[in-house]
Formats: sequence, C-alpha cells, structure tokens
Amino acid sequence: MKASNFLLFLLSFVFVLTSCTSEDTLFKKMKPGRTGVTFSNRITESKEYNILAFEYIYNGGGVAIADVNNDGLQDLFFTGNMVNNQLYLNLGNWSFRDITQEAGIEGTERWSSGLAVVDINNDGWLDVYVCATSYEPGQRRANQLYVNQGAMEGESPVFMEMAEAYGIADTSYTTTSAFFDYDNDGDLDLYLAVNQFDAQLAPNGYWWPNDSRAEVNADKLFENRYDTLAGHSVFREVSAKAGIVRGGFSLGMNIVDINRDGWKDIYVSNDYNSPDMFY
Repeated sequence: MKASNFLLFLLSFVFVLTSCTSEDTLFKKMKPGRTGVTFSNRITESKEYNILAFEYIYNGGGVAIADVNNDGLQDLFFTGNMVNNQLYLNLGNWSFRDITQEAGIEGTERWSSGLAVVDINNDGWLDVYVCATSYEPGQRRANQLYVNQGAMEGESPVFMEMAEAYGIADTSYTTTSAFFDYDNDGDLDLYLAVNQFDAQLAPNGYWWPNDSRAEVNADKLFENRYDTLAGHSVFREVSAKAGIVRGGFSLGMNIVDINRDGWKDIYVSNDYNSPDMFY
C-alpha cells in the first residue's frame, strides 16, 4: 500500500514539473525550417587561418535588423567572415526570404565584421556600411557602403556599393563603426573602431604615453561634408584634429552625451593591455 502511494506521489510530482516546463515563455526559438533564415557564419581553419595564427578568428560577424524595403516589416542582415553576407526580406508571419544576390549585397572576398545601418543620403531608404578586417592585400579590407537604390512595391531593394565615392572605403583593420553627429552641424559623421597589430609592439607590451602622434592602430573619425560636385556627402578624416591618435585594439564603442553638455562623447573598449578610451 505504501509503495503504491509513493508511486502515485512520484507520478503527480513528475506531472507538475512537466506542466511547469510547458508554459509559454517570453522568448521562443524559431527554427530555420520555420523562418527560412539559414545563415551560418561557418569558419574553416587552415594553415594560414587558425586560432593560433589569428586569435580573432572566432570573434564573429555583425547582424542588423532594419526595414530595407520600407514595407513596415523588419528585415535581417548578417555579415560573414569566410562566407558571404546574407540579407533576408521579412515576408511576415515569421517567414523570411534570402534576397542577397538580387540585392547585390554579398560582400565577396571580404572578412566582414561589424556593420552600421544609416540613411547616408537622406533619401528615405536605409543603407548599410560593412566593415572589413583580416585579409591581405589591403583592398580586401576596404570597408563597403551599400547605398539603397529603392524598391518597387512587391520587389526586393537593390544596393550599389559606393564607399570610395563617399570617401569611406577605409582599409584599416576595422572591427565596427558608428554614425553620429560629432560636430553638431546637423549631419552624421563616422567613427571607426580599429584593431590592428603593430609589429613593433607586442599586444601585451608596455604602452608609452602618447598625446599627439597618430599611431598605426588608432581609431579613425571622419567628418561628413556635402560635396556639391558629387551631389552627396564625402567624408574626410579628422582623427588627429579631433585628438584621436592613441592606438589600441578596439573591439567596440558606445556613443553617448555622458556629461549632458549637448556634445556626443565616445567610449571605446579595447583588447589586451591597451586601455579603454573615453573621448
């Protein structure tokens, strides 16, 4: 009798636990078969690229959620390291379609890292700025600006790569970027977080004070200036003028008016022995 009572109690306890785990939660994992989002930032190690030769190999890429075709639905964009970027158009009801090739935003021959979404020409269509790193020669590290050419109703948007025309095809080892109005003139300027090894200085070596000489792995600041001949903005580097000269192994940054004086400040998080920067 006691054994049967214990068994009944045990079954009731298991039922209660099972009931608790089946309750709705705040988030639910949506499987690729349901959403159509199959992007995988697959890394294949080799003699040239492995965790010993390139310790940032598994740092990952970037992701953005933005409405690129102005239909009111948020689309998905992923950057790839050893694989191409992928753009997924939101069809509604948790269904997405890969439109990467037709949109012209693959980013081939690049180790793409972070990205920023911005309407760089103020035409009402969101554009995408993709940072690049790692690869040699330098041209394979040129950051790319995909300017949205718009889309007819029911069609996919088409992008045109125009980083060089805008003056921001930078070939530094860029981790990520941020657009913000640093000089309060009403347009968006650009900050690049750079993570480049200086062959003359070990990552964990001693760092000498430096207040004026621009170092090879210093971050970069570009000022937005409208070019009447080009008919759009052209960015010019103003890093030294702004006092951004100290090198570091930048991983990311945050833009905020920390002292509430009406001017945006920059906090940069660095790797290794390089200190974080606060401008």
